[in-house]
Amino acid sequence: MHGTHAFCPESGASLSEDTIVTEDGQELRYSTGDNAYGDDSYILTTGSRCSSKIALMSRFRECHERHFGTRWIDEDRVAQLYRRVATHLRKLKAEADGESSTRDEWVWFALAERLDREDEPTDWMHAHADQVCPNCGGQLQWYDALRGSLPKCVNDCYGDGRFVGGEIRERVATVYNRAFGGDIGEGVKPTELEVVP
Repeated sequence: MHGTHAFCPESGASLSEDTIVTEDGQELRYSTGDNAYGDDSYILTTGSRCSSKIALMSRFRECHERHFGTRWIDEDRVAQLYRRVATHLRKLKAEADGESSTRDEWVWFALAERLDREDEPTDWMHAHADQVCPNCGGQLQWYDALRGSLPKCVNDCYGDGRFVGGEIRERVATVYNRAFGGDIGEGVKPTELEVVP
């Protein structure tokens, strides 16, 4: 993912607050607390649009621990949750590979939907990923409406000021259904998904 919730696309490690400016003026950050590639490894990145399964699993674990703490009453239940998440990510990424439009955000929210259907709490996941414009990947501005908040691209990349909540739901539903739609009764309709800021 890019932006506020960016992380290393290979390992899932958090990125530094400090930036390194390249010769062409690009500001890159390095992974923190990342021993996956050795102490001498400095992967410079701003995050990625499409990260590895390992990175997404590591990110899920880190965010889950940050949200719930590292001490659990039922460690077996948490271990089972992590195994299920790894299995779900394998399916989500296997089905998403080759799709240049599949962003980490769509995979993240499809994973949240799957876990929610398994009666796992997932509201916390929305605090660790931002919805982005389905066209340009840019930030969204949220407008209050009678049925909740509606998002628009701040770049107005479509040029017509449209709300993009429906398109976001369609993208997440597509990723979800490619991975889990074959299971009887497991498909999801875009209108069943909640788009929240």
